[in-house]
Amino acid sequence: MTIKSGIFNSVNGDRRYKAEDFAAYFATFIKDGVFPNPSNGFQVIANGDMTVSLKAGQAWIKGYYITNDSDYNITLDVADGVLNRIDRIGLRLDFLNREILPVVMKGEFASSPVVPALQRDADAYEIALADVLVNNGALSISQSNISDQRFNTDLCGIVAGAVDQIDTTNLFAQYDDEFKAWFETIRDTLSGDVAGNLSNLITSISEDVSEHKAEDATTSRKGHVQLSSSTSSTSEMLAATPKAVKAAMDKANEAFTQVSDGKITIATAITDVDSSLSPTGSDTFDQLANTIRMINTGKKWAIGTATYSNGAVTARGLDFRPNYIMVVLATSYIITHYPNWPTNDFRIDGSGNVAYTSSAWAIFNDGFSVKASWIGTGQFIAFE
Repeated sequence: MTIKSGIFNSVNGDRRYKAEDFAAYFATFIKDGVFPNPSNGFQVIANGDMTVSLKAGQAWIKGYYITNDSDYNITLDVADGVLNRIDRIGLRLDFLNREILPVVMKGEFASSPVVPALQRDADAYEIALADVLVNNGALSISQSNISDQRFNTDLCGIVAGAVDQIDTTNLFAQYDDEFKAWFETIRDTLSGDVAGNLSNLITSISEDVSEHKAEDATTSRKGHVQLSSSTSSTSEMLAATPKAVKAAMDKANEAFTQVSDGKITIATAITDVDSSLSPTGSDTFDQLANTIRMINTGKKWAIGTATYSNGAVTARGLDFRPNYIMVVLATSYIITHYPNWPTNDFRIDGSGNVAYTSSAWAIFNDGFSVKASWIGTGQFIAFE
């Protein structure tokens, strides 16, 4: 424990004091901050470019003072092209260099930047004058980007104690401007029949509230909605509850599981028939269908659509010469071709009547054509 007292006259040099002793003495009754006179002392002002100015003023930090008798210009670093930052303008009491100077505490670049912390330790003690938002791509600083921190007692504060009078001119001007702006919004209400105007205003607000309560939401208008746990409703006036969403998700998951199991079953069946193929349950249905077409049955075969043109139904583009063919026409007639039959083919009409005929077939290396007396396309299956 150390006990100190003072300040006393020295006798033969037995009372010698340092500057820090006087600073500690004055700090007991003069608090840290900027002096209130003038009211814009050490205020940070934008210059319309990437510089700001500190107005003339005085400040007090831990018993030490700083005086600025004219505008003091500070240049800020250029803005980033993508991210924002917040720079803090302040005053630093440097115990090592024994001076107080204005400083810029540059912030970190970020989409949501934070203000740099003040240094307050055995080496230095800082107070904040203002925080400056430097937006991405900014070429200048406006006054709206500057947050005045002089009246914040945690960051700076106004010197009080030995000062008798505080100049509140600028502070009053700010309050006066805000009051005038607010008063303009209600001036008409307070003129003439005040009670009547207020009554009309209350009635109007009440009607607005009642109208809002009666508004149901639609797909094109905001409003009130009723919650519903239904998973089968087609209403556009109801809002789904978490229970309904969960039920729908459960059904979707169940369907997904069934489809996945079904694809595994199909893939297994394909492998059982033709072990040279390797389908999996993760294949798409198109991939499974293509794999089915690749099953080796010993003979090539194909299914498809035969088109009608100039009195004949034709199918081309096969990769084999067909011998056994069945064509089902849109008119429900069936035509077949068997090369070893004496009549070569038979037909079944829409009534189920069978007729053996020698139709005019033309067999190609990549398809077939058969004369038909009716017009229409047909589905076919052909084997090698």
